[in-house]
Amino acid sequence: MANRRDSRIEPSFEGSPRAKSSEGFSVSEEDRVVPRTRKSAAKGRSAKAKSRGRGRDRNRRGLLGIATRLVYWCFVLCIWGGIAVAGVVVYYGAKMPAATTWSVPDRAPNIKIVSVDGALIANRGASGGEAVGLHEMSPYIPEAVVAIEDRRFYSHFGIDPIGLSRAMVTNLIGGHFSQGGSTLTQQLAKNLFLTPDRTLERKVQEVL
Repeated sequence: MANRRDSRIEPSFEGSPRAKSSEGFSVSEEDRVVPRTRKSAAKGRSAKAKSRGRGRDRNRRGLLGIATRLVYWCFVLCIWGGIAVAGVVVYYGAKMPAATTWSVPDRAPNIKIVSVDGALIANRGASGGEAVGLHEMSPYIPEAVVAIEDRRFYSHFGIDPIGLSRAMVTNLIGGHFSQGGSTLTQQLAKNLFLTPDRTLERKVQEVL
């Protein structure tokens, strides 16, 4: 006890603040409370603004990355879709009848029953009259046919992309072939050279 009293250490604030001694009290610059000035407050605000800006940049980079990946995969799907469509066209095109066999089919015979004076009494067989030119009929007849069967007949090149797209959407929704989307040109090709089957094969061959 006596030794402890003799070695009693009194607090002292003298000496260099940088000197670190286990026998005295000292306060370093890091431990001192410095009043916050306008300059330090501005630095704090700028640091917060920088951190917010970095967060926004990260969000923008994330959205840009998602958009880039979306465009990339859409491009890849378009390429594979084009390859698949080309394969289907080549496959069905190879099964088309040869162009050398294309010919206007002969009309089935028709028997006319007439009276002694030549008046027509009845027809037997496939009905079909004589060929009539456009100049011999009313101009409203071809216009009515075009309006009903192929409204864009004078604007497309034999295939109507709008009509085909509409028919495809309708068939997909309905789950079966309810619309063909064929133009008058395609219907002519079907009636002259192909079969009337409502199949994908006949539709592709009709377009070709």
